[in-house]
Amino acid sequence: MTDALKKLGEIGFLPTVDVADAAKAVETAKALNEGEIGAALASARDAAGVEALAAIRAALPELVLGACVSTAENVDAAIAAGADFVVSAGLNP
Repeated sequence: MTDALKKLGEIGFLPTVDVADAAKAVETAKALNEGEIGAALASARDAAGVEALAAIRAALPELVLGACVSTAENVDAAIAAGADFVVSAGLNP
């Protein structure tokens, strides 16, 4: 079991930060972290989402950070932006 998965199990839920504005996404993620949540899921389905994901990772390297994706390209972009894991309701190759 990875450290990220273990921490998610301890937290018990995963809040979503689905904000296209990187500054607002960071602000929201910081509030979650200050509230001792320690994890967030961000959308990485478009360039603005990937930018927000990268900004969150840069500001909060300790945060367990997931990315919601819908294509293989989204997966690559999310991992490059610093996601610890990805989730998807479905993938479009």
